[in-house]
Amino acid sequence: MKVKALTLALLLATTVGYAQQQTGNRYEQYLPIIEKGTLVQKDSLAKTLLAEVKDYKTEADYRTTINILRSLDKENEMATVENIAKKKYPKGAITRDAFITDVFYNASTSTAKEKAYTELIKKWPVKNFSEEPLTYDYVLANLAQNFANDGNAQKAVHYLGEMKERFWRGNGYIPVGQILLKAGDTTTAAPLLKTAMDDSYYYLTLPEEQKDNKARFAAMGYASSMSAYVNILVAQKKFTEAVEYIENALKAAPEQADGLAMVYYKSLMGTGRKLEAYHILTKLYAKGQFAVEDDLKRLYTELNGSAQGYEQFNASLRTELTQNIRNHIKEMATFKPAPISNCSI
Repeated sequence: MKVKALTLALLLATTVGYAQQQTGNRYEQYLPIIEKGTLVQKDSLAKTLLAEVKDYKTEADYRTTINILRSLDKENEMATVENIAKKKYPKGAITRDAFITDVFYNASTSTAKEKAYTELIKKWPVKNFSEEPLTYDYVLANLAQNFANDGNAQKAVHYLGEMKERFWRGNGYIPVGQILLKAGDTTTAAPLLKTAMDDSYYYLTLPEEQKDNKARFAAMGYASSMSAYVNILVAQKKFTEAVEYIENALKAAPEQADGLAMVYYKSLMGTGRKLEAYHILTKLYAKGQFAVEDDLKRLYTELNGSAQGYEQFNASLRTELTQNIRNHIKEMATFKPAPISNCSI
């Protein structure tokens, strides 16, 4: 039930139809009991909801009640309402979601999942649920990953191409791209990762007034997609292109500098910008990444003409690291909870 719960939560968060706003308000009405109610209050609410079911006029009413009962951990009552709704709306979203959970996600092979997907879109066509494209995108991403794990890149790419929501498709493209990369299929993986990167960059660089929840969610995938794609460029020795992407990223999201430092260093070295590469290594070393020491010493010697003075320079970097650690400890102490007083009143 976990997958379905996640799907429903995202759908409620990203859809703005009037009817769904109404059912969302109904959920919020019971939020105090859901979050802080006693067992007696929760039992009472569950009974009240079950008594109301006979008067429901829309499937949305059933869906809201199912969500409330799920949040109350009332699995049996939830199943009762779900079964009533499935009989009343055999072509509805509740019956469809149950099929996805019970049949599609429980299919053990890619072939079985593909068969379940074919049945899904035949019985519950996407056009009938145009306000809920994410439900189908979850299924498509899962199906694509299964085919990618089987080594069938062609089918994986095909099903990724069926995804509708641009803000979310990186969640399908990136895992499949990484699976293909691990298998050595850079040719197929690279455009997938680039698509995910370009999508995230688009949302990341929108004006602030245009950044809704979808945009913020999509922007979160920029670091992983961009790093994966740039590493491909570095492996292909396309250093100039890699530097361009990294520097655009650092302008749009400067907080990602640490995560991109190593690939940036390699790209700068590839383009001959050795002094800038050297500065990146010194920052990494001063932050405790001692694995770069061989590269740092080699580049120091190359830029300086000899290794003379390196040991003193190295010691200064370690001193800087020690000071950074001390500052961090002081910062942590600043936010330390105050001790509870044992004084009697």
